[in-house]
Amino acid sequence: MGKAGLEWIFQNYNNQLYLLFNFVNKSHQSLEEDASVALTTDCPDTNEALKETSKKLLRAISNDEKIIELDSQYSREILSALKAFKMSSSTRNILHEMVLSQIATLQEAMFKDCLQHIYISFPKTLMSKEKVSIIDVLKHSHMADFIESHAKEEVQKLRGGIDSIQKIYNDKFNIDLTGFDDWYNIIELTYRRNLFIHNKGIINRDYLKAFTDAKKKSTKDMNAVFSSSRTDLKTTENMLKIDSFISMNDKYILDGINTLYNLNHFVREQILNKFYK
Repeated sequence: MGKAGLEWIFQNYNNQLYLLFNFVNKSHQSLEEDASVALTTDCPDTNEALKETSKKLLRAISNDEKIIELDSQYSREILSALKAFKMSSSTRNILHEMVLSQIATLQEAMFKDCLQHIYISFPKTLMSKEKVSIIDVLKHSHMADFIESHAKEEVQKLRGGIDSIQKIYNDKFNIDLTGFDDWYNIIELTYRRNLFIHNKGIINRDYLKAFTDAKKKSTKDMNAVFSSSRTDLKTTENMLKIDSFISMNDKYILDGINTLYNLNHFVREQILNKFYK
């Protein structure tokens, strides 16, 4: 495989991140245009009465309440526009959840591909006290085939997500991933992805502990965004509690993509310095 193989790994993931970044930006722009058209078409005026009615309707829609006797000539028009806006917001939430999952998947895949590359390119890193049967060895016609097969098996054994990845890079290769400036944002992002996959975006003890530990260790501000409900427009860390819904905004997702891009560069430099001096 060699150095060229390593460079290909990072180029491949950087290309995927670039495409993902452009996709998210274009999707955000499209959603904003749709909401803007609805508001402009149905609500051309912006006087105080209209603004006050808008607020009442937004609260009612956000809480899924029935609209009753709103005293404004604009009520029906605003309701139509705000429903369109809410649909745009719901679509944005779905987009963010999908992209978050993809970001975390790319991050994990990158680490595993690099791990496999190191094992195959530098077979001594596979050395352990684990016993291998002669039958397993004789299944392969060449030592290179055996090494590649064994390397893939070792990567497949990796369990425990980002915490296990951090440990194996540190223990086997003396590569300290916490040296990456935004490592604890990577931790937070990964555990947040787990919330949406396994717990419908509702904060649990695993996430709370991971975030609390990450915040204590991080030397930088966390990129995390929190909300007490799916419709709450506030984003404050004070709302962080078990059984509350965790939100995301446009900036959180785009920052996540940029952070992963920078992580790729950091890991590349660490492996090059360690194995290709």
